[in-house]
Amino acid sequence: MDLRLGLRPALKAHRWDTCLVVALATGLVGFLSRATFVQLPFLQETVPVRLLVAVVAVVVAVTPLYPVFTELTPSLVRERTLQWVRPLGTVGLASLAYAPSAVGVSAAGTDTSFFLALLCAGLLAIVVTGHLAWAVVLALGFTMMLVDSAPGAPVATALDRVAFGLWGCAVLITLLVAGVRGAPRRSRTSDA
Repeated sequence: MDLRLGLRPALKAHRWDTCLVVALATGLVGFLSRATFVQLPFLQETVPVRLLVAVVAVVVAVTPLYPVFTELTPSLVRERTLQWVRPLGTVGLASLAYAPSAVGVSAAGTDTSFFLALLCAGLLAIVVTGHLAWAVVLALGFTMMLVDSAPGAPVATALDRVAFGLWGCAVLITLLVAGVRGAPRRSRTSDA
């Protein structure tokens, strides 16, 4: 009981409960529309819904890595301990939101590489930009879709050349970086 009371403020301060609900809803939408293609206004070709689910999954998953209350959160009892665990939870949330859209789809390999690349970028964006990581993931995801609509699908071709084992190593490395560094802290002199 005491452990739960000590963790509750840290979980609330990072929006884990809300992000879990959104990740589950995203996974459900992805599962129901896993073979659907949509037309985006800025692209000439249709794209699989899996790509949009991948972008949303990573945006939702990186949200708990930066605190809502930047001044209060560092004073929480288990904040420094949980900094190491939080990136693992992020990968779990992202996988929970994306995996249902790739189940049973034979063409999901390239889209999964797209998802893993965005996840790595999102984890690194947390370290560099902090609370603006969601914007980095959105911009990168839609830019990758835009570039991939060019003849020859350059992004898909590049992503297909990287083995899934290397993507796994890249995710592990970015997990370590995000666990060690965490989100950037605001300096106390910037408020003066």
